[in-house]
Order: sequence, then structure tokens, then C-alpha cells
Amino acid sequence: MTPNLSFPIFIDSTMLNDFRLCEQKWAWRYLHHLVPASPNVHLNAGGAFAKGLEIARRSFYEQGQSQEDSVALGLKALLEAYGDTQDESGKKTWEAVSGALIYYCDNHPFASDHLQPFVIDGKATIEFSGAIPLPLNHPQTGEPLLYSVRFDMLATHQHLDAKRAFCVDEKTGGSINPGWAVKWPLRGQFLGYIWFCQEQGYDIAGAIIRGIAINKNKYELVEVPIFGGPWKIKEWHDGMLETVGNMIRVWKEVCEAKSRSFVKALNDACTMYEEARRPLSGCSYIRLCDSQKPELWMEPYFERREWNPIRLGE
Repeated sequence: MTPNLSFPIFIDSTMLNDFRLCEQKWAWRYLHHLVPASPNVHLNAGGAFAKGLEIARRSFYEQGQSQEDSVALGLKALLEAYGDTQDESGKKTWEAVSGALIYYCDNHPFASDHLQPFVIDGKATIEFSGAIPLPLNHPQTGEPLLYSVRFDMLATHQHLDAKRAFCVDEKTGGSINPGWAVKWPLRGQFLGYIWFCQEQGYDIAGAIIRGIAINKNKYELVEVPIFGGPWKIKEWHDGMLETVGNMIRVWKEVCEAKSRSFVKALNDACTMYEEARRPLSGCSYIRLCDSQKPELWMEPYFERREWNPIRLGE
């Protein structure tokens, strides 16, 4: 029997993708609040890199530190965020991730970087985040659901457009192949960023995705601009609202009416890589879905952590 599960307050691109992929995966993560207890070394490395870059940028743009001191402070924050996670492959060790931050900052010095953050009330728009209400209400509270975003920086691009803003997001990975750049123009994650900023009154030109490949002794950088025309943003927005409406419908059928169970994908979604930067053996919830009594597998393999995309990484 399905327990009484509360519907989430925040909606974001990750949740939309998970629901479209598999109802049961969506339920495990966002209704049961289950996440793997063992850290994923690739996510840990990416998060540590992001924290280090955030602190380095804040030190330079907000506190007036030198480039050298800013990078040093960023490295300190990176190591604290990385923690004691062990990478047996040797590809995403703390040494490799620290080297990636140094390489990134050497190739994009803050003073001359063609991406410069917006400054609002004396504060640079680094780790830009927020949430705005949707025209769909929470099925339990009746309050509007909130669509949330969080990306690395809101910035101008000195070569493409020095007056309008771009949503900037860094992506870490193991390699950058020739097909890397073609993944992003129709990525709902970035179309959602553009829509959100437009709704907040920013003059947005598009989004910039910066990729950095982290390996033992080699790093690669690439930068891809994407532009969201009005038709593309509307198409994304309409699809987002339809998906959220389907989430509400499924929740009501399973958790209120108890007329059915969450549908499992039972296809390649169970064994595919979850993201290009997350080379897992498959979905994190395989052991739960492959058991008639999944509750027996919840401990010690999972822990409960409620999804709040605005606070992620804090």
C-alpha cells in the first residue's frame, strides 16, 4: 500500500526530467525523499568544483581580492566541499579537481574574462537562484507551486552582447567529444533559465554553457552559446505546465484515490547513464524497483533528504 506522500512545493528541470523518464523514480526521489547514502564521486567532484569557483569569483568581484588570493580561497572551499570521498578510478580525485579549478581560472582570468557578472546593489549575480509561482496550485495547500532555478552566474558576454544578460552554467565531465555541443540548444534546463530571468525582468540574450573535462593529467575547456527565441521558450513553457499537471494527476490517483501504483519505466531508463557526467551502472533506484519489498532495501542504501533545488550545495 502506498503511504501518504506529500506533493513537492518546488518544481525544477531535474524533477521534470525524472517524471518524464519514470513515475516511480520521480516518486522515490521527490515524494519518498530517498537519495543514495553513498556519495557519487562524479557528482561530488562537480559540486566541489562549483563551490570552489563560486568562492573564487565572490572573492574577486565582491571582496576585491587579487586573482591569486581569490583562487587560493576557492581551492580551500573546493577541498572542504570535496571531503573524504574516495575515487578509485583516479580521474576525479581532489588533486584532479583542484587542478581543474586552477586550469579554468588561468584560462579565464576574472579581470579579463569575456563573461562578467551582473552587479546588483553591490553584489555580483553569482550562484543565481530563485523561485516564482506557477499558474498551478499545490494539490494539498492550494498555494501556487514554485518553479525554481539555480545556475552559476548571470553575466554579460563582451563579444556576443555586452549589454544583455546570459545565464551561465559550468558543466564538468570526463571528456568533451565532438557531439558535446549539440546536446544543449533544446535542453529544457537552459530554456527554463531563460524563461525565469525574462519573467524576473532581465533582458536575456540566451545562455552560455562552459564545459570542463577533468582527467588525471589533462583538462579541456569548451564554451557553447544557446539562444531561446520566443517560440522556443513558449514551447518549453507549455510543455512544462503540462508535465506539472500530469504530476498532480498521478499524485492524486496514487496517493489520494489509491486507484493505482506509480508506473515503472521497465526499459532502458533502468540501466542507462543518468547523465553524461554521471557514469553509473543505471538508475539509482534499481534495487528498490527490483524487490517485492523495497522497504527492506531503504537502509542502509538510502537516506532521506527533502528536495529543495534553491538550497542545493549549501
